[in-house]
Amino acid sequence: MRLALILALTLGLPVGARTASTAGAQREAITATYAFGEVVSVGEGGTRLVIKTAAGEIAALLDARTKYLRVPPGAESLDKAEPIRLADIGVGDVVMARGRVAEDKKSVPALLVVVMSRAAITSKQEREREEWRRRSIVGRVTALDPAAKQITLLARTPEGERPVVVQTADRVVFRRYAPDSPKFSDARESSFSEVKVGDLLRVLGERGAGEHFTAEQVVSGSFRTVGGPVTAVDAARGEITINNIPTRQPLVIVVNRNSMLRRVPAELVAALGQRMTAGGAQSAAAELQERLERLPAVGIEELKPGALVLASATPGADPSRAVAVMLALGLDPLFTRPPAQPGQRSTINAVGLPGGILDGIIGTP
Repeated sequence: MRLALILALTLGLPVGARTASTAGAQREAITATYAFGEVVSVGEGGTRLVIKTAAGEIAALLDARTKYLRVPPGAESLDKAEPIRLADIGVGDVVMARGRVAEDKKSVPALLVVVMSRAAITSKQEREREEWRRRSIVGRVTALDPAAKQITLLARTPEGERPVVVQTADRVVFRRYAPDSPKFSDARESSFSEVKVGDLLRVLGERGAGEHFTAEQVVSGSFRTVGGPVTAVDAARGEITINNIPTRQPLVIVVNRNSMLRRVPAELVAALGQRMTAGGAQSAAAELQERLERLPAVGIEELKPGALVLASATPGADPSRAVAVMLALGLDPLFTRPPAQPGQRSTINAVGLPGGILDGIIGTP
């Protein structure tokens, strides 16, 4: 395989934004001719790098013949590569070590090490996240027009929920969130045909005249927001049962190793409530998204009957069961907030849940 193609597969997209085009490279992070992953240690004496890959750790064996090149995030070739020294490589950097990999896949005598620095990756990710914050909308799909390549959303805006017609085209990049993860890094390559009514969408692009939006990138997923009081907890099975407020029916929520359980601090809940009543549901959801992952994890054993929970979940074939992607505790005031006063917006939506608060729990790059 040509090195440029390897770079396209392994270094062609920023870390945290790989899609199906790089899935093969991730699965085969150690091949017969290269190893790809993150540096976990730099050996004393300049004789080795230990690389953590999707297939396990491997040692890149270094000597005087080894060449080192640094490329910017997004590089698909070595056109912009610059020579560096081993001393310029640090823990956390993403590298591809090229050479003949040992049969046990534990070592590779590296003739070439191509590096993307962690600092550069982080900087690029921050710029991309900021662009998605400024130029994206989030909403539920209410209608599809395949002939016109249009998607109608009920989108959150500063003025409240509004219908928005999203225009897509052949050049638009489609991704789809994994069934059990709202992380952008887990999204795979997709297409218009996979988008369904009821899906949650995040769209990057430009707002046009009226309620029209021209898409550049579309990320979709079959997430739904559920919530209500806990009626039973089975920690051994990783399941909780709630009385789901939208349906007024029991719902079993499965909590697995990928589920995020968080308790939202009272001061954050109060701030979210104020923003929502002022018409800032979009900014409230964005802030909650940014802060939830940084909060300490909560164990399922901390959930007790009677507790109010709000969850973003993926539905299965059985409508009485769903898998939790994010489950939040401590949002009780948003469930029980009094009716909005004149000039304010209610925090409660038409189905009785805090409106749109978890719709932001779909990741950006």
